[in-house]
Amino acid sequence: MPVDPRSSFETCIQRVHIGSISLSLSAISAVSLCAYIAAKYSMERTVTMYSNSGKAIATPIWAFRTQKIPILTSFARHAVMKAFAKEAISLFTNPSLDPRAQFGVACVVKAFLVQQFQDS
Repeated sequence: MPVDPRSSFETCIQRVHIGSISLSLSAISAVSLCAYIAAKYSMERTVTMYSNSGKAIATPIWAFRTQKIPILTSFARHAVMKAFAKEAISLFTNPSLDPRAQFGVACVVKAFLVQQFQDS
């Protein structure tokens, strides 16, 4: 029987915090990939519009604001998520940080990245 059961338990589950961060980091790549695919599709897909003279013009759907804004927002989210993750990882890997603080960092990283991914 360990002397301090709580610290023994926290030592055993320490890897959970690392797994929590590492799984959440996959959201960064997912946002980037989804935004790239959407942008590529929007630039290649065209719709037919007609000018005032009745001439048919093939227009990429990227020309519409309803396509541009969500895609560009996703690229911006990707940049923010990437910078946030870099800072959080450097904080998490600080050896002088208390394990409870590491758990807090892991929780914040997971909550932020998952929320940003769902909003994209």
